[in-house]
Amino acid sequence: MIAARLKEVLIDKRNALHGHHIETAYTLRKGHPIRTIIVQSLGRAYFLLKQSSPSKRAQVYGRGEGDNARRSAFGGDRFIFQDQIDSIDDFAQELKNQQIEMHQGRTEIKTLRSGKLRKTTYTDPLTEEEFSL
Repeated sequence: MIAARLKEVLIDKRNALHGHHIETAYTLRKGHPIRTIIVQSLGRAYFLLKQSSPSKRAQVYGRGEGDNARRSAFGGDRFIFQDQIDSIDDFAQELKNQQIEMHQGRTEIKTLRSGKLRKTTYTDPLTEEEFSL
């Protein structure tokens, strides 16, 4: 019940999550639903930070697209929760696993030889919305 409410809050305002929330969540047992939701809420931003160049990140989260919380996940090339990644091994591993799952779950659309369209879509693990790079 608490996990479901947390998911609702983070879908609405991802910037509601702070470092101390992650630190507290990682005192819970491995596999706890709250830990899962926290990783899912950061999955897209972490994935984009690791996959794309700074110019691509600017395009994916351009002005007026998405919410400020997702854009704020990028502090230059430093992830906003890098301190927690550096200090909580399970958190770092779960984020990396989320990144791998997102990459493996991608959908690629290609056109014929004459066309130049090549679109790869990924799924946000929290909202299940599709996005592309």
